[in-house]
Amino acid sequence: MLKLGVIGLGPVWETYRTTLTQLRHPLQVSACYEPHPVAAEKSNALRAELATGILALAERSDVQAVLVTDPGWVGAAAIDLLSRCQKPVLITTWLPTGLSQATDWYAATEQRGVTLMPAMWRRFMPTTMRLKELLATELGEPLEVSLPVDFRLFATATQMTEAAIGWLDLVWYLVRREPLLETVARIGCESRIVFPPRQPHPVEGGAKSTRRACRVCVSWQFTSEFQSLREILGRGTHQDAGCCAVMKFDEQPIPPLHLICERGTATLLDRTTIRWQQSGSEPITEQLTSDRPERLIMLDHFSRRAVGGLIPVADFNDIARVLRLLDVSRC
Repeated sequence: MLKLGVIGLGPVWETYRTTLTQLRHPLQVSACYEPHPVAAEKSNALRAELATGILALAERSDVQAVLVTDPGWVGAAAIDLLSRCQKPVLITTWLPTGLSQATDWYAATEQRGVTLMPAMWRRFMPTTMRLKELLATELGEPLEVSLPVDFRLFATATQMTEAAIGWLDLVWYLVRREPLLETVARIGCESRIVFPPRQPHPVEGGAKSTRRACRVCVSWQFTSEFQSLREILGRGTHQDAGCCAVMKFDEQPIPPLHLICERGTATLLDRTTIRWQQSGSEPITEQLTSDRPERLIMLDHFSRRAVGGLIPVADFNDIARVLRLLDVSRC
């Protein structure tokens, strides 16, 4: 049983608390850190030791991995501290992260062999998991992707930034090729991104050479407060500790992500509803409400990685590459 240290015992922690016991190999909370005195009383119910600080928690011998649900006033500095420790970390809340910060955190993982896993929860939606299966078996590679992101549905620039980075990360995760950065341009309120065709396999040779590029169109709808994506990112990636946004991703809006693929189409309508159609066939709508939720899959991947598994997980290079992509955009 993996022994876990928890940072933050607020509302986000409550959404993870019940999930811990649903894993095939349950996680045991052995210690926690909570700066707020009232919330700190929850450690008694967990039968966990209350640490005096973030480093004090991470350095305990009975803590093998760390779950960050709310770093409080410490904000992004919590990741600076944890990146110095030789223990895997899952960051479930969104911390305003600029390109230099994301690059530094990724460098720490490379230099020290530390797992710093941001919660890129969109990768683990039931509809995303099903879409990956369909791309591999029924639909083929994506050729066109349309993604309408409506910032008017978000309250703060930090939430808007998380949405912009998170949805572009999901597109990149699905297409799995390097885009041509110089093709990112503003057309009205749209960003156009081109992922070139996959390189021919060294053994199969020309069998893959006829593949087409994947063209992505992201349409941005701004609030009256912002006139461009650059303005949103400028404020939403600010490193002030007070900008830390503790968000429950269950409450985040899901835009209708639409894909035209080699052998059909697919649309993600929400977290658990996908509509897809093979060329020449009738459309199929699937409800995936009984599938494993995002938190359970993320915790499962993280715990397997924490005990030495080779399973790939998201890292801050994923965030850095999206920020570099957005940096060359003229939006």
